[in-house]
Amino acid sequence: MKKNLLNVFSSSFFILITVLSFALLLHACKSKSTYKPESEASVEQVSYTQEELMIKGKEIAGQINASLQEALKKAIEEKGFEGAISFCSLKAIPITDSISQKENVLIQRVSHKARNPENQAGSEDMKIIERYLQISQDTLAKKQATMVAQHEKKIFYAPIYVANSLCLNCHGKPDKEILPSLGKAIAEKYPDDQATGFTMNDFRGLLKIEFKKKF
Repeated sequence: MKKNLLNVFSSSFFILITVLSFALLLHACKSKSTYKPESEASVEQVSYTQEELMIKGKEIAGQINASLQEALKKAIEEKGFEGAISFCSLKAIPITDSISQKENVLIQRVSHKARNPENQAGSEDMKIIERYLQISQDTLAKKQATMVAQHEKKIFYAPIYVANSLCLNCHGKPDKEILPSLGKAIAEKYPDDQATGFTMNDFRGLLKIEFKKKF
């Protein structure tokens, strides 16, 4: 039986999302991507099923995780969490752009409570976010990815949660999990920051991968 395009989920993605969360929570601080996928006319005309796209979305998400997590870990080890903030604003975007170019996709991090205004969810993204917010916290579907069709494009969305206590150092409660010195550094770079006050397992937003090929 074919799955509904707006509700394609994969239980195997739960583990990947848990691993992704820490790196992508901080990746949300990044500036807007400068990479633009190739036009449809310049891309090889290949047909993909939505199951194949779901697999590809997971694969790309895995690449993002591996690259960002390694670089982020190094930044924290060398300069603490203040180093992580600098990493987000200076280093994350080139890493993401390189993967976008390699795969010819547009990769974004969107949130209803963004740190960087560039990551504020648009109206179509908010429809997906609201769906996740309405799912019961203990429901497995809340942790799973989905594929949707938007304006003749196919988009892979993966939910991002506070799945690691380390995330609270930058996204927890000010003056509690977030040390005053780090809170000051965040405020200086992101004066309109909304991405604090979270607790473990809170929903933070979505990893968005937009496929530009013909389908």
